[in-house]
Amino acid sequence: MKKKKIIIGIDFGTTCCLVSTVINNKIIVLDIFNKKKFFPTIVHFKKNSTAIGWKAQKFLSTDVENTITSIKRFIGISYSELKKKK
Repeated sequence: MKKKKIIIGIDFGTTCCLVSTVINNKIIVLDIFNKKKFFPTIVHFKKNSTAIGWKAQKFLSTDVENTITSIKRFIGISYSELKKKK
């Protein structure tokens, strides 16, 4: 039995992201987040859980210290460099 490979593509944008795959030789953008084809590039961290996208967005006004937006801007920056920018 030949195994099928699933390949996904992620557009990791500064403000929004989307995920796509190929089905029957056609590119399909997945609408897995609230039936939308994109989701905010936001991550919210709690002690025992993590929320991303639309679920994390609601924490922007209630838990700013544990919510990260525009995370793409931090790729490649060390923690010590980040502390200097504060």
